[in-house]
Amino acid sequence: MKRMPRHRLVVIATLALAFLNADLASAQQDELVEAEALLREVVQQRFEILGAEHPETLRARRRLAEVLSARARHPESIAQLRAILGIQREALGTNDLETLRTQEALAVALLRSATSNTEEVAVLRPLSLRRDGLSKTDETTRRIAPDQRFPGRFGGRRGRKGGYSQTEKAVDLGLDWLARHQAPDGRWDADGFANQCTHGACTGDGSPINDNGLTGLALLAFLGAGNTTMAGDYRKNVLNGIQHLTRAQDPDQGIFGAKVGQHYMYNHAIASLAMTEAYHLTGLHPLLRDPAQRAVDFILRSRNPYKAWRYESPPNGENDTSVTGWMVMVLESAREAGLDVDMAAFDGALAWIDEMTNMETGRTGYLTQGGLSAREAGMETEFPNDKTEAMTAVAMLSRIFLGQGGDHPTVRLGAQRLRDMPPKWNPEGGEADMYYWYYGAYAMFQLGGRNWNIWNEAMKDAVLPHQHQEEGCIRGSWDPIGPWGEAGGRVYSTALMVLCLEVYYRYGKVIGSRGEKKGK
Repeated sequence: MKRMPRHRLVVIATLALAFLNADLASAQQDELVEAEALLREVVQQRFEILGAEHPETLRARRRLAEVLSARARHPESIAQLRAILGIQREALGTNDLETLRTQEALAVALLRSATSNTEEVAVLRPLSLRRDGLSKTDETTRRIAPDQRFPGRFGGRRGRKGGYSQTEKAVDLGLDWLARHQAPDGRWDADGFANQCTHGACTGDGSPINDNGLTGLALLAFLGAGNTTMAGDYRKNVLNGIQHLTRAQDPDQGIFGAKVGQHYMYNHAIASLAMTEAYHLTGLHPLLRDPAQRAVDFILRSRNPYKAWRYESPPNGENDTSVTGWMVMVLESAREAGLDVDMAAFDGALAWIDEMTNMETGRTGYLTQGGLSAREAGMETEFPNDKTEAMTAVAMLSRIFLGQGGDHPTVRLGAQRLRDMPPKWNPEGGEADMYYWYYGAYAMFQLGGRNWNIWNEAMKDAVLPHQHQEEGCIRGSWDPIGPWGEAGGRVYSTALMVLCLEVYYRYGKVIGSRGEKKGK
C-alpha cells in the first residue's frame, strides 16, 4: 500500500532536523548518516506531494547532495547537483538566487572531489558567489548584497584597538560561564540557569518570559568571539542555541516565542539579531535563511506606518527609541546578509529618532523629545533616569548605522553627553546601567579618537574588576546590577558585559568605510 504523505508541517520539521544534523558533518559522521536518511525521506515526500521539479523538491535534493558531498560520495553528489542546476537554469534563469546556491554547492562538491576539474571550479565559484543583480518581484523590498559596510566584522579578535590581555581573559571567562549554564534544550534559562551549577549554586535569577531574548544575547556573545554553528570552541553551544530558537519560532508569524508580557518585542529583536548574524557568519547557510527572514518579516509587519516600533504587533501607533534601536540593528544585519528588507523602515526609524532628539543638547528621549531614558517600574528611585544617557547612545549608534557619520551635529553633541557620563560601577549611587554601557561602547568605538579613549578607559575600570574571579560555579559572571538586572538576571549581565568587551573586534568601523546612506 502506498504510504500516505505526512502533513506539511511534519515534513518541514523533518527537514529542519536533517539540516541541523548536517551542520555537524565535519565532526560527527553519525550525524551525517542520520541527516542523509531524513533528507531522503523529505525528497520522496516532496516528490509525491509536489512533483519532481517543484522548487521545494529541488531544494531538498540540493541539500541531500550537500550531505552526500560531506560524506565524500562525490560522484553521486556532483551528478545530483548538475541535474538540479540544469532544471533551475532553464526554469528560473542563471541569476536566480536558488540557481546560484546550487551552483555554489556544485563548486564546493567539485573542490572536495579528488578528481575535480579545477577549470570548472574556477568558472563556477565566482559566479555562484555573485549576489548582485538578483531580481525581486516585490518592488517594496531590495536585496542588498553582503559588502564592506562592516570591514573586519567578527574578525576573530584581530586588530583589537584598546583591548588587551585582561579584556580577552574576561571574555574567555564570561563565555565559559555562559557555556556551563546553557540548558540541555539549548536555551539560556533566566531563572533556571542555576540548575546547571556543579559546584555551588549561582544566584541572580531573571524573568522567565525573557528566555528567548537571553538566548539571543548569549548567542551574540559567542558569535562575537568568532564561534558559529560549524566553527570555534563553542560551536555546539551555538548550534544548540540556534536549534532552540528555531523550535521556539512561530512558523506562520515568525516571532520567537509567544506574545507574553510587555517586552516580547525586545526578546524577538535580540533573538532575531542573533539569527541574522548567525546566518551571515555561517556563509549564508540556507538552513538559517528561512528562520532569519521570517523573523525580519515579523519586524517589518510590526512597524508603525512611516515611523518605528514599540511593544505591540500588529502596531498600535506607539513608538519608542529603545525598541527602535534594536530593530535598526536587526534590519541592518539582515540587509548586510542579503535578506529582504523594506528600505522604508530605515527612513521611518530615522524620522522617529530625529523627532526624539533635542538638536541643541544632543539628548534623545525615550518617548519625548530630549527626554530621559526609560526605567523598569519601581526602579526609578534606586536608579534615577537622569544618571544615564542610554537613549542618546541608542540614537547615536542607530544614526551611525543609518549612514550619519561622526561629523553629524547630533552625533557630536551626543558624544559629549556620553563623555560627561562614562560607565561607573556604582549601584549604591544609582550609577550602573549595563544596557547604556553596551550601546555607549559600540557608538563611541565607531567615533574613535578622544571620545573612544575616554569611554574605553572608564568602561574597563567599571567592568573588569567586578567579574567574579573566585573559584566556583560563579567564576566568569557578573552580578545583575542596574535597572534591568532583575528582569534579565545573571545571564543578561554576563552576556552584555562580554559583548561590551568584544567591541574591539565584533564590528569593524562603519564611519569612513561607506557612503552615507541618507546623504546627511
